[in-house]
Amino acid sequence: MDPTRPTTTSDSGPEQLLELRNLRVRFHTSRGTVEAVKGIDLSVAAGRTLGIVGESGSGKSSACLSILGLHPHGTEVTGQVVFGGKDLLPLPEKALRSIRGKDIGLVYQDPMAALNPVRPVGSQLREPLQVHLGMSRRQADDRAAELLARVGIPSPRAQLRAFPHQFSGGMRQRIVIAMAIACEPALLLADEPTTALDVSVQAQVLDLLRDLTDALGIALVLVSHDLSVVAGLADHVAVMYAGEVVEQAPASQLFAHPQHPYTAALLASAAPVEAEDDDGAHGATLATDGMPLRQVTDRGAARNVAREDRLAKTDAPTSTDRPPSDDARRTS
Repeated sequence: MDPTRPTTTSDSGPEQLLELRNLRVRFHTSRGTVEAVKGIDLSVAAGRTLGIVGESGSGKSSACLSILGLHPHGTEVTGQVVFGGKDLLPLPEKALRSIRGKDIGLVYQDPMAALNPVRPVGSQLREPLQVHLGMSRRQADDRAAELLARVGIPSPRAQLRAFPHQFSGGMRQRIVIAMAIACEPALLLADEPTTALDVSVQAQVLDLLRDLTDALGIALVLVSHDLSVVAGLADHVAVMYAGEVVEQAPASQLFAHPQHPYTAALLASAAPVEAEDDDGAHGATLATDGMPLRQVTDRGAARNVAREDRLAKTDAPTSTDRPPSDDARRTS
């Protein structure tokens, strides 16, 4: 048994839309080289949701941004990022620009930083539509208004003339999501999309992402440090620690039966609450956003049943044991 191999439950069902193969990300600085991502392997199939969870500094956002080549100058990225059968890493910047926004959408962590503060939101929504789809100004305006309506912005036609600072944080994130799905990409990357929002707005944004990905059949890679965010949304979950994927499995299985000590430690960090089990007995269970974790994962599982019918695919899980790493053992 290879002690360096992560605890894995694989999905051998549908063909993978995105595959990260032995991905490594190194930042070369004046103080030396930092390896943020250390040879990870991840995949997501069309129409599915992959959740990547881990503490700050675990490498999850670095891995996500590597997919679109959005790291700053001086970053070394090796391995393979295979999207639709094509490796994106060797592609020149011009080729990547034709993919960003059209085939792969991105929802940033901070909506205010993602939006240009001196341009009306309408012009920012029109840009990908005109650049990637060749729409006229009128066509792009009509489509932009439709997008704002779809993400729940009231009076969408009038709001095209508004500036980002005139919206609340939750509304700005909805606009960023509208921009990300404007060209109906095959894959949506959401890098901590709810971090800057309060709890009630977080729930609304997550419901919006769930509804949009289900309706449009978009694959989603959801990056978060919050277990409750991925529990009710992801089909498959990968846990990252210190630049490595230490465990990955179907969401319901990972939350119910974590195999790696670090995953168990993350679950244990959620606040315990009293909950009634199926036999009416009371006991402590983990809570996420005030809801027992079992209830969150059951709600996600029910949603996934309907999506499984649509995809007409089934999972074929297998498991591989891995002894806990020294680093993960120390954190447990």
